[in-house]
Amino acid sequence: MNQDIKNWLVMGIPKNWETTFSQPVPIWGLRARYNKEFEKLKIGDILWFYATSPVSGIIGLGSVKDKYVDEINLFWPEELNKKQIIWPFRFRIHVLKLLPPSFWEKNKIKIKDFHIFGNADFNNLAMNT
Repeated sequence: MNQDIKNWLVMGIPKNWETTFSQPVPIWGLRARYNKEFEKLKIGDILWFYATSPVSGIIGLGSVKDKYVDEINLFWPEELNKKQIIWPFRFRIHVLKLLPPSFWEKNKIKIKDFHIFGNADFNNLAMNT
């Protein structure tokens, strides 16, 4: 396995995940405060999709297809409502596995089941075995 590949916990509200996965090529975005993490994010890194409450669990896995900064195109419902970019650091996703939305609450994976820890909307996972 490539030692350079990182695992990232990517957290978001279910509505934003639904918007993301409704696209032919899913994209996700990060707030400007995650610029240092965004710089470390590489093509091929593994993404663990975590939907917040009421799901509160991992709903799928993917990898980073590419990344870019977009300060022009509004995408998620909150950006459209506020008419401003909230998540400018964006990356396209290659989905590896995704539960259908109707199964998110019932069949999600709990983070504690994998002994991984994350405490922010986006961070490099600490894998403990």
